[in-house]
Amino acid sequence: MPRRYAVLLNIYFVAVFVGIGGLQMYRVNAGLLTNYGADLFAPPYLYVMLRNDRLRLRSLTALSVVFGGCFLWEWMQRYDLAGTPFAITRGRFDPFDLLAYTVGLLVVYVADILWLRPRRILPSRAA
Repeated sequence: MPRRYAVLLNIYFVAVFVGIGGLQMYRVNAGLLTNYGADLFAPPYLYVMLRNDRLRLRSLTALSVVFGGCFLWEWMQRYDLAGTPFAITRGRFDPFDLLAYTVGLLVVYVADILWLRPRRILPSRAA
């Protein structure tokens, strides 16, 4: 992913997080945005960070790492892990969180693949 796209995406994601956080802080019920906004935008942000920071993972590797971590986190919420080091994951299991993770990651993955695809330059026609 080109560096300028990564910078623009970082600015975009931070603005989205601040907006969603503000809505939740003021207890505004914005439907899907406040319920699944973080689930939809946090995994793509992690993907962009893994692709462009010091690690510079390949696109499929970054996708697998982020999706695996998100899936594991959500799956661990399914069980009561009180009294273990994983008690931080306590919450409510919601399969729509997995759907939000998947949609967000697929959108940013496809965009990343399209940006990396070499551009074909068509020959100009002689008149």
